[in-house]
Amino acid sequence: MSFVCLSDGDTNHMHIYQDRKLDNKKMDVRSYGNRGINIIIENKLVKLTNQGKLGTKDLLLNLKKRYNTTNLGFFIADDARHFNNRIWSAMVDQSKGSDDYIDFYSEEWAEIKKANSAEYRKNKCVIKENALGYDEFYVVKNGKTLSTEAEDLLDTLEEDASKGKIGSAFKRMSKSKKTNKVLLTRFGKAVA
Repeated sequence: MSFVCLSDGDTNHMHIYQDRKLDNKKMDVRSYGNRGINIIIENKLVKLTNQGKLGTKDLLLNLKKRYNTTNLGFFIADDARHFNNRIWSAMVDQSKGSDDYIDFYSEEWAEIKKANSAEYRKNKCVIKENALGYDEFYVVKNGKTLSTEAEDLLDTLEEDASKGKIGSAFKRMSKSKKTNKVLLTRFGKAVA
């Protein structure tokens, strides 16, 4: 089974209500800030690292463990800064527990950004494996290049359009279809 999450934002901190009348004393929601919390999901205790991003990762990993899911995340970034921050977050998460921590302002990160740009130009997305609780995490720039509708750019041309304008319209239409095809092919392989 595949769990697919499409997002254009980030995790908000969870706000938890605890009914003091409940008999289950295992639940601990008295933590604040970045301290961990325990919650009960379907009568089972789930430990979360915190109430923000790391808690979301813990929930995704719990979902994977409990239901044997393949977790796929699609993140649509608003702009280049948002795009790069999300990739950096995924890479930092991938390097947790190792000495490979990447400083956001380092020369190494500048080189990684170049590699990500090359990957994006080729695939119209950057894919990080085993990051942020996802088996595959796709980062896409603002979604303007993605479309679910069959757009026929040739219909928008005037009757007396030149061969050059027709050729340009055809190239744009082909490029748009290729962008969708690369991402959808990769998605299809993941859920197959």
